[in-house]
Amino acid sequence: MSTAISGFHSLASLDRSMGINSSTGRASAAENGEPAPITEPYALFVYQNLEIDAQGRRWTVPAWAKDLALHLDYITDLTLVSPARRVETRSSETVSLDEPPFDRIQFIDLPFPVGWGQAIRTMPLQVRTFWRAMSGAAVVHCGYAGWPFVHASLAVPMARLRGKFILANVESSFWRATAASRWIGRLRGAFSEWLVRRTIPMADLKILTSKRYLEELLPPGAPGAHVTPATWLNEEWLISDKEAASAWERKTGPIRLLFVGRLIPEKGVPQLIAATEAAVRAGADIRLTILHPRHETAWKDEYLASARAIGSEVVTILDEIPYGDEYMRLIREFDAVMVPSLSDEQPRIVYDAFSQAVPILGSATGGIRELAQEGVCARLTPPGDVPALTEQILWAASNRPALREMGYRGRASVQNATHKEMHRYRHRLLREAIDARRPRASERPGISAEDRFNASGMASVSAAASGSAS
Repeated sequence: MSTAISGFHSLASLDRSMGINSSTGRASAAENGEPAPITEPYALFVYQNLEIDAQGRRWTVPAWAKDLALHLDYITDLTLVSPARRVETRSSETVSLDEPPFDRIQFIDLPFPVGWGQAIRTMPLQVRTFWRAMSGAAVVHCGYAGWPFVHASLAVPMARLRGKFILANVESSFWRATAASRWIGRLRGAFSEWLVRRTIPMADLKILTSKRYLEELLPPGAPGAHVTPATWLNEEWLISDKEAASAWERKTGPIRLLFVGRLIPEKGVPQLIAATEAAVRAGADIRLTILHPRHETAWKDEYLASARAIGSEVVTILDEIPYGDEYMRLIREFDAVMVPSLSDEQPRIVYDAFSQAVPILGSATGGIRELAQEGVCARLTPPGDVPALTEQILWAASNRPALREMGYRGRASVQNATHKEMHRYRHRLLREAIDARRPRASERPGISAEDRFNASGMASVSAAASGSAS
């Protein structure tokens, strides 16, 4: 299987730049109908903060519940392997995983370490749990996430050793250090990067959300690699031309800017606060709203204090709003969304903003540049450059008509970028990759391919598949 770039909108240009036509698979989907369900036993290794209450019921946030439900649309035998922590009282705005359709899932809980010390102490238990969770699986899906270490760096080699079909999924690069990281963070980041680069090639199917990840984490021409953007938009959240025009007609007075994200250095929060303060001192008539998760970070109090020092007439602080209709309506009321990230991840907030016809003011990181074209639907600056970000804010303060046009172009770019469409396309990639690796009946006289496949849990791999994945 060759490397492919599979996009919803602007990433189509990446296909052409690499000489790849990713639309072939999409046309095939239309001609041949939906792929067959994934009936093979499927172990999904992810890092999600599941909660187990005093009655033993499981809960999670609505956004993750929505994603999990879409997995169940095409995976019939799913085991979820994820950290879970016991709580006396569950968090507000959570969804029960004991109700349909989630009652079809088998759960295997991982320890929930709160730091490197606990992570090291629980490592033997993590390894035993990984091994047990893979025993009955034919497909092992590993998300390259986790804290404080990348769980997939352990799970992928173990799955490879056991002859499982492996899907490796990279949607962010949280392990990478930034200019704001301390020396110990840079050391951990370098070690984690080394592990990631050596384990991802072991997977049969590799799904990455940006071209930069493809280029940096895999060797050239790596088989089974696809770039597909990560979007969690519902189709009904994509506003119409009429709704977009009406929203912009309501935007009067000072330019309103919105930041959504965790209050951590990697999100460029201190640079955003400094640039906002400088722009206000220079006379910019702006308003900044900071929407952040409720959970604590080591920098939360410091950053909020700095933001409030600019003045309550300029800065508004809001607690987290659940991902859904209310959240989208909030975004729609702003002139621009600020994404001053320092890391290479591909923030979903870019899709969220564009879905509401709101442009981006942010950093020219690899992940953002692939989604938000400079001067078309975004204004981008070098990551961490406070003076340049200040200039962008000053420009925005007197250019609402230009922001409106960029917002319209951003909305047009995400018309097919829905959460359901993302899963539909990944389903096809997965089905085709599993079928391509399925042993042929001719390989073992007297034993059908189906019997060998089911009996071995895909432990028998053709020589060609083994060579391409190693």
